[in-house]
Amino acid sequence: MNNKNQKIKILIQETKGPSKKKKEKRPIRNLLIFAGIFALACILLGILINFIVMPQLTRQGQERILLDVQGLSWEEARHLLELEKFTPVR
Repeated sequence: MNNKNQKIKILIQETKGPSKKKKEKRPIRNLLIFAGIFALACILLGILINFIVMPQLTRQGQERILLDVQGLSWEEARHLLELEKFTPVR
């Protein structure tokens, strides 16, 4: 009888499936991985903005010198600025 009960207990345990083991939590490791990925993403975004986006926005390589029109009359200043393709505003 005792032997039979043991066999039944073993069969019940085997049919329950694998025992659920709790995963080890590694919060510091996960935090370091997240921080590393975040830092890498920030660096890549900074490089992208600095070398691709900003030169397009600032028209790098297309600099023009603004004439000094102080002391000139409005008509003279407007005429000089329009020759240099600037939009004069009073």
